[in-house]
Amino acid sequence: MSIIPILFFLFSSCLFAEEGVSIDACIWSRYEYTKIDTNSQSTFALRNAFLGFTRNVNKYVTARVYLDVGDINGKPAYDLYASLKKEPWEMRLGQFKQFLGLEMLLPPPKLDFIEYSLIGKRRAPKNPRDVGILLIFRDKKSELALACVNGTGKNVLVDENKWKDLSGRLALHDKDFILAGNFYYGKIGKEDSLKNFERWGIELAIKTPLELSSEFLFLRDTLNGKGFYLALVYRQKRYQPLFRYDWLEYNKVEEKSYTFGMNILPLKENLKLGLNFIWQEKENWRFLTQLQIAY
Repeated sequence: MSIIPILFFLFSSCLFAEEGVSIDACIWSRYEYTKIDTNSQSTFALRNAFLGFTRNVNKYVTARVYLDVGDINGKPAYDLYASLKKEPWEMRLGQFKQFLGLEMLLPPPKLDFIEYSLIGKRRAPKNPRDVGILLIFRDKKSELALACVNGTGKNVLVDENKWKDLSGRLALHDKDFILAGNFYYGKIGKEDSLKNFERWGIELAIKTPLELSSEFLFLRDTLNGKGFYLALVYRQKRYQPLFRYDWLEYNKVEEKSYTFGMNILPLKENLKLGLNFIWQEKENWRFLTQLQIAY
């Protein structure tokens, strides 16, 4: 999918509009130390370098481009969509992030943990971002989202089969409370060897100074199982201690991990240092530190 026409539209159109283009960015630099049995490894890495452009054409039409300019695999596009809005409705066309849970909906600068949860990596066949159409309804107490996508993930233009995947989410929320459910149903593989891909999720968040969030995911396909995480974050201005327990079981395989950490925020999310210790088994653990610069 070429981004040149979209970028050209964003920058050229701002010459004829009062609002112009808004830009956001987020850079992650990471150090990681991994210990597995008697083996260990340490490495520095530029994890991601996100750059986003949002163009408000008018009060009804918005264009969004979000890229990882540090991607070395040649697939930098994350969001490439046009949005049509008329409250309380919104429709997105293009490549976008599906509404598949609390964790998946957070933008990169707002993530509390350096690594996604175990169930976060099982939400969709390829990637939570996909190409298709998304319809959203919002009011003061609820939000409903329904998507129809190819099911082949981001940066893939051609569907591998005739089936179109469906996903959705219904959320009830108040100022400090969210209760939601989500689903994904589709087919994976070539046309002559299709397999089901089915996910059902439940979400709960309580937003107090000690913030609690938890999600359950049920897998109903070639990976038959279930999993959940429970996360606690103590919201303070400069220092935020955090903890997460992950558990996932599928096809008689069990995974679990404990994450202990601290976020240090001298300039809120604009400058954040994350420290995470992930313990999985007696001789299997990881220490991660990540510096975030965002605006």
